[in-house]
Amino acid sequence: MEVAAIIDACAGRSDREHVIRFIVIELGTAGRPQAVLELEHTNIDFERNLINPNHPGRTHARKRRAIVPMARAVRPWVVGIEGKLIKYRVAVTRSEAGEDTEFFERETKSIRRSWKAACEEAGVSGATPKTLRHTMLTWLAERGVPYEQRQILAGHSARGTTARHYEHLSPSYLKTAIEQVDAYFIELRKLTSAIAGPAT
Repeated sequence: MEVAAIIDACAGRSDREHVIRFIVIELGTAGRPQAVLELEHTNIDFERNLINPNHPGRTHARKRRAIVPMARAVRPWVVGIEGKLIKYRVAVTRSEAGEDTEFFERETKSIRRSWKAACEEAGVSGATPKTLRHTMLTWLAERGVPYEQRQILAGHSARGTTARHYEHLSPSYLKTAIEQVDAYFIELRKLTSAIAGPAT
């Protein structure tokens, strides 16, 4: 209910649509917030239905980023975007007919300010963007998603290098986890209609 309330506090506001996009992608990947904020259109593989948060040349440090099958609810939020997926975008001029609208747009490195304002408006205290990651990982655990799938999704996998690099090529890769991610969105849609897809 709290996630739905935060989403509703952003709905219909062009200056907060990037927060909804962030929430959907964060929940859909259970990734680390910084990894979601760094996603670009080049990280999305529509053909294989994968989100790969690893940029070319990125050194894998202790905190890994899992290649994740794309949940159905995430797809509308990543289609047709060029460059960074999470961008602050707000109309600055608008004609009477709604045509020739000009936008101020910038890449978003942090959603802290908008997140805080949305949480205050929604009456939610103590939540941070990272809370969404924990929310999804808890949901998956409660629904019996195998421990190994949750670990891989969270980027905590201790398996060998070969497995880490090639397991995402298997059709069943993280199948149970993503089925339950989709189930989460089905439940979330009962509480808010604002995640059906972006306004534009």
